[in-house]
Amino acid sequence: PRPPSLAAGRPRRGRRHRHRPLVAYSCGSYGAALADGSEYSGDYADRMSVEELMGFHRARLDPIKGHPAVDVLAFETIPCLKEAQAIV
Repeated sequence: PRPPSLAAGRPRRGRRHRHRPLVAYSCGSYGAALADGSEYSGDYADRMSVEELMGFHRARLDPIKGHPAVDVLAFETIPCLKEAQAIV
């Protein structure tokens, strides 16, 4: 079970109450942009470098960098270590 301080709707101890919900910018994998199912297999990673994957994600994240309404980034369904390394 989650600690009580992380329960939905409760502010963490020592933090001020938020007046708006957190907003997450949701980012999928390179494979999701291909729309061929490879977002689950990671098959594209064998033909791409870490640098190419970094460029893909950078191009999608640069426009929202510093945007005051975006609180967190949420990367979903990252199927391969190479892409995870590119994101980090």
